[in-house]
Amino acid sequence: MGWGRTLVLAAVLGWWGVACGPTLEGGAPVEALPEDPPPSEPPPTCLPIPVSCEGKRCGLVSDGCTSLDCGSCGEGEQCIGNVCTTGTKPECVPETCHTLMANCGEYPDGCGGTIQCGTCAEGEVCGAHLPRWCGSCDVSGDLGSSLPVRLEGTPGYRGSTPQYGEHLRDIYRWTAPRTGTYVISNAGSGPESWVKVGLDACASTLAPGPTPEHPNRYHLEAGQSVYVSVFGDGRWLGHVRSFFHLNIVEAAASEQGQCADRIDNDGDGTLDCWDAECSATAECQVEACADVKTGPALPVHVQLPKGLGYDLFKPDCGPQGRDERVVLWTAPKSGTYVFHGSEHVYGISLRNGCRGEQLACDIGYEVQGAQSYTPVLVRQVAAGESVLIVLQGSEGIDHRPFGIPEALLVHEWVPSEGEGLCEDKQDNDGDGRVDDRDPSCPNYVEW
Repeated sequence: MGWGRTLVLAAVLGWWGVACGPTLEGGAPVEALPEDPPPSEPPPTCLPIPVSCEGKRCGLVSDGCTSLDCGSCGEGEQCIGNVCTTGTKPECVPETCHTLMANCGEYPDGCGGTIQCGTCAEGEVCGAHLPRWCGSCDVSGDLGSSLPVRLEGTPGYRGSTPQYGEHLRDIYRWTAPRTGTYVISNAGSGPESWVKVGLDACASTLAPGPTPEHPNRYHLEAGQSVYVSVFGDGRWLGHVRSFFHLNIVEAAASEQGQCADRIDNDGDGTLDCWDAECSATAECQVEACADVKTGPALPVHVQLPKGLGYDLFKPDCGPQGRDERVVLWTAPKSGTYVFHGSEHVYGISLRNGCRGEQLACDIGYEVQGAQSYTPVLVRQVAAGESVLIVLQGSEGIDHRPFGIPEALLVHEWVPSEGEGLCEDKQDNDGDGRVDDRDPSCPNYVEW
């Protein structure tokens, strides 16, 4: 099966490959479906958008499949914007399929008529991905009845040639091993990543269970299959596609005692230290949210975990929604220290705890190159003080959907790079220039 993307083992450590198939925790691959799996029921030709006449007094509103009549106005009144008014009706400019961002379905044109935006190709459904847009409901793979499920990756594109961005979707089938309540969640995923859980591949019928208090809980019978659609937006981060973490576990009554596993165990939409039941615990001071713990080492040059990180801290000095790596470091003595990463680092920030305040933040350029600026922080730290260092990945280049930070460096600050420190691959003076990119070095090359 052509996956056209990379999905890797959802463990703290892993590896980054190119065009790999999806892998579950423990190394088991996602089972491919038969070439022509028997459908549980014929797919719908159109998936409606939830609409209502609430707040509207007149005219038509469309759910993408049919039109809903919200009534008519009294004598002497006109319907303008679904509201009855006695004012003068301005010249009406009808909607177009382009302004509606639609390539399928029939809709009111806003001027009393309708507009037909086309039909979908065979095997595609209007609204399968996005409202008013053609897409397929092909199942990507079968997760069997595994528990827990921990899957990560970037969703693949499925649908007609996009004109408004690469809207992405994967669909995974999972079967409940026994009757119970389960959590199906993508908490910690990148921006514009969301899931939809249905009883059919198009999710025309949603799986039962979610409530406003527990939006990720589902009540399933033994042997009942659900189809988990993982959506993303390929243009949200430019060259980077949305990344996801998909977890399926048996629902817990509380997140307490499970504050460091990167799973929304109780299905309330938050995980670990971001859940109110964990945020005040001792482990959520600094320990629970760190991927790597260096202790009081100095200097620090630590390799960071491969695979996809999480989008939890959202530093405020640049675009949010980046793949993050988090390192816990304790100063062995009081001093002024330099913090920076190597390879594909877009941003770096310091925090005083998992739910604490941001102490400092810096960003660089999207794609690291010979003349790029290395994001760096210089800060005084007291002996025994622990800080969390959050590194954000860059946008990625050509063959890679993501640029993943490779290493973190922490060392004592010196006033100048040119004091015999021009070939150590460290930004010793904390100016964002390393070795021959630093003007204070004799081997400096001006770009």
